[in-house]
Amino acid sequence: MGFLTALVEKTRVSGAVKLDMLIDSGFPVDYHGSVVYFFESTFNASSREHNTSCGLPIIPVGCTCSRLTAVSCRNQNLTEIPVGISRGVTKLALSTNNISVLRKGAFKPFPKLQSISLAGNPIRHLSADVFVGIEGLLKLYLQQCGLESLSSSAFKGLESLKELLLAHNNLKRFEVDVIKDLSSLDTLDLSYNQLTLDGVTWPDGLQVKWLFLENNQITSIGRNTFASLNSLKVLSLQNNRVSFIHKEAFHHLVNLIDLNLSNNRLGYLSSKTFYNLCQLRKLELAFNPLKTLKINIFQDLLRLKTLNLSQVEIGNIEVTHFEKLESLEFLYFKKFHYCSFASHVRICRPKTNGLSSTEHLLVRPVLRMSVWVVALVTCSGNSLVLLWRILIRGQSEEYRITALFIKNLAVADLLMGVYLVVIGIKDLIFRDEYNRHAHMWMSSWGCTSLGVLAMVSCEVSILILALTTMDRYLSFKCKKYQISDKTALYTITGIWLIGVALALVPLLFWPHDQGYYSSNGLCFPLHIDDPYMLGWEFSIFVFIGINFPAVLLMVVQYIWMFSVISSRMRKSRPGTLKHTKFQDDTMVAMRCFFIVFTDCLCWFPVVIIKIVALCEISISENLFAWVIVFIVPINSALNPVIYTFGYRIQEIKGLTQGFLEWCCKPTEQVWKPGPSAGRECRSVSDGVLLHSSIVIDFNRSIEEDGPLRQETTFVPTSVE
Repeated sequence: MGFLTALVEKTRVSGAVKLDMLIDSGFPVDYHGSVVYFFESTFNASSREHNTSCGLPIIPVGCTCSRLTAVSCRNQNLTEIPVGISRGVTKLALSTNNISVLRKGAFKPFPKLQSISLAGNPIRHLSADVFVGIEGLLKLYLQQCGLESLSSSAFKGLESLKELLLAHNNLKRFEVDVIKDLSSLDTLDLSYNQLTLDGVTWPDGLQVKWLFLENNQITSIGRNTFASLNSLKVLSLQNNRVSFIHKEAFHHLVNLIDLNLSNNRLGYLSSKTFYNLCQLRKLELAFNPLKTLKINIFQDLLRLKTLNLSQVEIGNIEVTHFEKLESLEFLYFKKFHYCSFASHVRICRPKTNGLSSTEHLLVRPVLRMSVWVVALVTCSGNSLVLLWRILIRGQSEEYRITALFIKNLAVADLLMGVYLVVIGIKDLIFRDEYNRHAHMWMSSWGCTSLGVLAMVSCEVSILILALTTMDRYLSFKCKKYQISDKTALYTITGIWLIGVALALVPLLFWPHDQGYYSSNGLCFPLHIDDPYMLGWEFSIFVFIGINFPAVLLMVVQYIWMFSVISSRMRKSRPGTLKHTKFQDDTMVAMRCFFIVFTDCLCWFPVVIIKIVALCEISISENLFAWVIVFIVPINSALNPVIYTFGYRIQEIKGLTQGFLEWCCKPTEQVWKPGPSAGRECRSVSDGVLLHSSIVIDFNRSIEEDGPLRQETTFVPTSVE
């Protein structure tokens, strides 16, 4: 199979298409995932157009003749070579019959034979001198014969043989002396057997160029295993059990063009393993348990065009691994971000991780648009909150502690908006050529600083939300609870210090250029696409050990408050002041519901997806992209609406109405208010609107068994 699989590559290298070799073999070919059956050979006129005339005087019954001297006796249930075949036959196909024994000189009556196919016959042992008398034989196909042993003289007299296929048999040991006289042998296929190469040294004088040994039981390759095969151009050792390769095993293969070592058990390769392979064009190392690669391991492969490292974990990957491979055109990795270390390669796979691609920082237009929309909403919403709380309401804030919480929450969420704006700008800068800048960007202090900014925003925001929820819960449950200004200030300061510490700790353990924040182009360390990359333990600690319990605590507390309000609402009598008060409390309960809903919308999916990723269950690339771009930042965009604008909607309406009334008053009433206005009005020159408002303290209005308490006060409200 390996021999046939490589023919396309051979065609590219040598410039000669050998279709006869493919078709005459009668062998099923699996090439790059496509199964092609060549049982319909050149002998079968229905397979393709060719000359159907026959130049032989007689042919056996049930056989066909084509191309003048080619005879096909496939699938005839033959137990021996049929009689009646003309001596002038040049190609003989006897595949998929029941021939089990081949006698000495079996093909001697056909001295002009150039190709024989015996594939699919139950030949357990190949006797000596079977092929004597046909010195002109060029191709011999013995695949799927169940061969267990070969006589040392099995191929005696085949000095002209160029292609020998022994794939899909049960050979446990191959005595290399059996081919010592095949001086013209070009291609040898021993794939899909049970061979080992322990103690094997190929004989001198062989001119083998194509050697296929995949799917055997080979465990090691010694220094002299292939030393005499200096004509080799293609060597396939894939799907074996190779765990050790001597550092000089390939040094004599100066003409090697294609080397396949994929799907073995290689855990280590010496820096000299590929020394002197100056002609190598293609190297396959995929699906090996390699953890690191020597920095200079590829330094001699100056003509290498294709390098396959699929499913190989390269813990020490550096730009210097690939910088000397100037001819490299195709590069295959396990992880997308590895492509950033070989920016000069024309085609690198995987092409995307769902978030970025080799062309763009944000791979899809919808992601680019979402970043700017969420950034705009987050920045504008939280900026308005800060203006509301600091500039306009700075001198008349009724609830100083709540204001302190909300202002700090707005600052933390605003940082997330700034983060998204920078990501959007970087996407514009890197458009259409991201991979050229990817490594420089992800290993820069700019990316690290941006990741720290996002991390601080994330952690401070969720901790402040937890603190606010706890404060409301205690106020709701305990009548006498009251947090002091100093305690609130110290708590907020502690939260900021914790957030900054959580963001900076990874820099102490991992270098910024290959560390916690350089796993993707967005510099956010959620680690979903690669759950076990550098720093994964700390990522679990933050997102599952801190954030998830905080969100869970908020959900439980808000659900409790919602249930208490609903219960008391049902017990109150309609039309009473207490019932009216509970109706107001119902509005509070609805706000609680939206708070819980948005917290769950943001963090529960993140936690669940991260746990699924840790279980090594495949996560959709599209889902990973939306988690980073939309789900994580959405809480920062919604917090201003939930915690400020939602609570002030009635006040905004009253403010608007009062402002319109003030605008309609005569000038003398505005600047010379009567004596009765003293309690309700202030000077317009102070920037304060003249109206009163009723402030109801929801957090302390409900007592478990006591009477309803409604505090009605006249509070001057600023122009807003």
